[in-house]
Amino acid sequence: MAAGLRLAADDPAALLDERNATVALALLTADGPALDAMTKLADELRADVVGDDITYVVNRNINFSNVCYVGCRFCAFAQTRTRRRRLPALR
Repeated sequence: MAAGLRLAADDPAALLDERNATVALALLTADGPALDAMTKLADELRADVVGDDITYVVNRNINFSNVCYVGCRFCAFAQTRTRRRRLPALR
């Protein structure tokens, strides 16, 4: 297990090499103190890469049509049964 943790810390991509299959399997089946050590290593790696800031993205997908099926009132296209949009008459 210790060899797997060292390899994961030094060169994580090396775990994909067939020569390291036994070590990689040991990490995948880790339990107890070995699992605690592996999760600590993963948390340290995450902190080094992205830090402790938490972010999120608000994704607003707009359906470009003239009818709103959801009725969320996000855009000007919302229509209800009591309020129909009157289109100009064609001449």
